[in-house]
Amino acid sequence: KTLTLVAQDIEGAELQRIRLLQINILLDLERITEARELMPTGNEITQSLQSEANFTEAAILLRESKAEDAATRYQDLVENPQNLSLRQYHKAWIGWSDSLLLQGKDVEAAELLLNYIQKHPESDLLEEIFKRLLAALPDEPTTSDPILSRLQNWIMPTPLPPLGPIRHMDCRAVSAWPQPIESDDLTA
Repeated sequence: KTLTLVAQDIEGAELQRIRLLQINILLDLERITEARELMPTGNEITQSLQSEANFTEAAILLRESKAEDAATRYQDLVENPQNLSLRQYHKAWIGWSDSLLLQGKDVEAAELLLNYIQKHPESDLLEEIFKRLLAALPDEPTTSDPILSRLQNWIMPTPLPPLGPIRHMDCRAVSAWPQPIESDDLTA
């Protein structure tokens, strides 16, 4: 309601920006029908806000379970991120994978998410990504499952020290920790 009152005295791009903000708040509140009613059509949006409007439209489509349309929109946003914030760009990857998962395309969604991790390993959305990867895994994955195989390739084995295992006086190394050698000397 507050945004509606504020918007009464504003025109143009700022009004459109407030309207998109209002729609996103409604989506967060799961009020999808109201969000759809407020969503402006393509000719009502200025060029500078078109990407943001496409992002919001994709979010509405996904919530309306129109997964194919949402996937197309999100894919376009990922491939053409002009005028998107970095957060929206990263969220578009997640939205794209969610729409693929909703269509039952688990392998495609997983591949998309794994590509995202490869390109953006420092993302603050990795927890969300891994939750979706877990959802894409079969109930009883095999050791050759593509998701597990790709993750396994990223895990680096711990290298041995450059000089090899520790060897010191009367000790031998079974691992990195020396162990005393028992004496064979029968004359002792």
